Amino acid sequence: MLEQRIMGIDRSRLKSYVHELLSFLYRFRNRIVSRIDFIKYVYRSELELFIDSLTNVYRLGYYNNIANDVLNTMSNLGENYVNTRIIQSYIKRLMKSRVVPVAKINYLAIGLFILIIHIPREIKPSNIPYREWLLYYSMTLEPYGTLLVYYIPISYLDYLVSSIKNQIMKNGDGIKVYLFEKGERLQPCFSNMCWKLQHTTDHIYHLFTGYKYDELKNIYTNIEKLHTKLEEKDNFANMRLKPNDLIDLILLKEFQYNAFKLVTDISKEFSIPYRSVKKHLEKHLIKWKLIEGIFLPLNIFTPLIRKYKLIYMSFRDPESYWRTLLFFKNIAYTISIYRNIGLTYENKLDLTDNSEHDMLITILEPMEREYELYRFIYKESANIGLEEFQVFNPSITSSMKYSIPYTNFDQEAKDWTINTEETYKLYLRRISARL
Repeated sequence: MLEQRIMGIDRSRLKSYVHELLSFLYRFRNRIVSRIDFIKYVYRSELELFIDSLTNVYRLGYYNNIANDVLNTMSNLGENYVNTRIIQSYIKRLMKSRVVPVAKINYLAIGLFILIIHIPREIKPSNIPYREWLLYYSMTLEPYGTLLVYYIPISYLDYLVSSIKNQIMKNGDGIKVYLFEKGERLQPCFSNMCWKLQHTTDHIYHLFTGYKYDELKNIYTNIEKLHTKLEEKDNFANMRLKPNDLIDLILLKEFQYNAFKLVTDISKEFSIPYRSVKKHLEKHLIKWKLIEGIFLPLNIFTPLIRKYKLIYMSFRDPESYWRTLLFFKNIAYTISIYRNIGLTYENKLDLTDNSEHDMLITILEPMEREYELYRFIYKESANIGLEEFQVFNPSITSSMKYSIPYTNFDQEAKDWTINTEETYKLYLRRISARL
């Protein structure tokens, strides 16, 4: 039967199909091989501790800034043999691998919350409301639907969340809406830095092999409560919570795509005087710690790990919440945690489906034992105080990520604005006209 079908196909068309298939398989193989080669390169070039130390860097724009922050971290770990010259050589080695590290932006410090919406049906990108505030778009396979993640300015919290929600609700029922104040980025450890700083033996090995059930239970059992939600709220009491200048946002946008980008390059690219760029970097980005570390891009891991998942969890009490939060921070394949820290959110519960003690975890799914984590959560749900549990499975191929909405900034008011058409025109006159 198959032979008859093949014989019925024109040979030129068949040759074209085979060529396309082989081309796809070759590209897929190359992507996987390049990721494996990168991990080999990290260890051959002795970059593992350097890469882990990059997650503590908050001063960018100059290689010397990055080197000094890395030096402080490595010195605290007892690695006294290093100096700025050695670390700058590490930077060059990493750049030689053609992997471009990205900066984690402190969204909260520039007045942005994160709104996450899941719609149980397909929404095309052209039909998404308020696209100018969009952070992330993806189709989800389980449950089927569309996942939207928005930047939400604190100054327009009520208005924008209500407006987006009302527009989305036109697509039917079953829509989930979650609002989070803070996002944290994590990265699988390549070295024993995890053990030295977090008292855990997790390393890159577990990213691929996963954990056994007993290993997960042991991690959870041994976690101690380190701090409370009230204490964390006090830590953010003096935070600015809004941007200061358009140039700050341009710098953040550039570092969001390339953490090693130099101030001189940004100055030339946007035709902004070097002194002005340097001033904004030092007086704003560095002083207010608007950068929260340098991380490897997720595409380093996704071809190997196959996919990632979002896990929404809510808890009965703060003790269970904190223990589970610290548990996920000690899991090798956790890559982000969205949560609330009690700033202005307690009176906003009517806008969303959040509970008082909840979080959204993003994990890479390991190549082995991928279901052991879900098995642990389900079997131990009563012991860990779990009230609600939902897993979203985004499709990597349909995903699109957007930079911070720097063109939505009102330079005169020194704050975000919903009059985005006018601010975009101002951006074109102020910046684009120089290019």
